[in-house]
Amino acid sequence: MPKNMPDASLKGKKPINKAKSATTTITRPLTRNPGHIRNKLKRSEMYGKYLLEKKTRQRQLRHERAKEAEALGVDVATTRQTPKTLDNTREMEPTIVRPGDGEVMGDEAGDEFAEYFDDSVRPKIIVTTRPKPSSKLFFFIGDLMRFIPQLYYYPRKNFSVKQVCDFAQGKGFTHLMVLSEKSKVCNGMIISHLRSSTGAAAGGNDDEINGSIDVIDDEMDDTNDTVDIDADDDGDTVENDDENEKDYDMQYHCGGPTVFFKVSNVISSNDVPYHGSATSHVPELVLNGFGTRLGHRVGRFLGSIFPHNAQFQGRQVATFHNQRDYIFVRHHRYVFEEGNEKAVEKKTKVRLQELGPRFTLKLKWIQEGMFDTQFGEYEWFHKRKEMDVTRRKFHL
Repeated sequence: MPKNMPDASLKGKKPINKAKSATTTITRPLTRNPGHIRNKLKRSEMYGKYLLEKKTRQRQLRHERAKEAEALGVDVATTRQTPKTLDNTREMEPTIVRPGDGEVMGDEAGDEFAEYFDDSVRPKIIVTTRPKPSSKLFFFIGDLMRFIPQLYYYPRKNFSVKQVCDFAQGKGFTHLMVLSEKSKVCNGMIISHLRSSTGAAAGGNDDEINGSIDVIDDEMDDTNDTVDIDADDDGDTVENDDENEKDYDMQYHCGGPTVFFKVSNVISSNDVPYHGSATSHVPELVLNGFGTRLGHRVGRFLGSIFPHNAQFQGRQVATFHNQRDYIFVRHHRYVFEEGNEKAVEKKTKVRLQELGPRFTLKLKWIQEGMFDTQFGEYEWFHKRKEMDVTRRKFHL
């Protein structure tokens, strides 16, 4: 005689109600993303159902819009909804610049970079590296020298950035660019504006620029020499030191500002697919996407390192495109091509050829005056924990 089977509830299973399972089950629509479910298996199951219902609901909405457009006699393409992105749903910045803002135009007409945009002063830039750079960093410097006109390289050796600033300012350079690297790849760029807005126009003889590096090193060594002060009283020595420090501070802070960018996604000119060769023509300049007061200042700072007497016969364009506070730097050449001659209306096509280099900049801080880590005051500093609280807020 078979033993009595234990009840299903004793095995930890509920008895199956066959009458209830025969009827159709009603599923509730998912109203939100099931990311709050802590169980991983249940969460993945519910998320698959959520995506399926979302896709079905979007398909139904498309069919309804198509029927409404057909009934009204409107093109279906005009009824398409604009997809939501971080750009069109960004939080409105209170310092956004409106077109034709007289206050901003007045400030920009008298700032440090007005004489560069008026083409009354041509920029002349000195670029150097960190001490003991790798050999791969020089390939990036070569690309920058083909990208930016009037860019000259000087070896850093053991000189501090302040000493290089003093030397470059005495030689008539308008900007200083210092490159840093990590794992033999450029990861930082400091650009300091050296010229005072009330100073003399920048410029110099080509013989002075192209002089031997040995002579330049000797001059930089001279600036590094210490001067001994002989005085009978210690008080006189202290007063002279204070006066010299004040004079040095006035001379040192006549330039500025200084900007630090984080560099990423560096691709050399030789690694760009189907790249061309850059010529010595002065490129045209495109500054795109700088909408706030801070963005205007950064855009004008980047525009000041290029001469504003573009040689259009070279058909070269330098582009600084700001998107989500990332500045994408590109170098192109454009070509106009006529369409088919057999056609009734000839259409002119534009073709672009990238010249390189290709890299991305991220603003970290802006400092008043020339580079000074000890006494420098910051105009703007990126505080990640305070400013990056939402993905829809941008500063440039």
